[in-house]
Amino acid sequence: MEEFTCSDLARKGANQDIAQPQDNRKARLEAALDTTARLVLRFGEPYLPFFLKIEAELTALDTKQDALARARKRVELF
Repeated sequence: MEEFTCSDLARKGANQDIAQPQDNRKARLEAALDTTARLVLRFGEPYLPFFLKIEAELTALDTKQDALARARKRVELF
């Protein structure tokens, strides 16, 4: 049974640029959500707060992107 730690996950992400476009951030959040889902299923409820936090960040990013799209649409109408 292979085990990994949070520092393993952090090391994997450390090779990527900190300032990223929103699309790349969304892809990273999606990947993190998949990983934390596996952690929850494998190791149980102690990992659930991580899943919920990443899920909330993904929802907030989607909400922000939707609002920006609505703002752009309104400006295009003028």
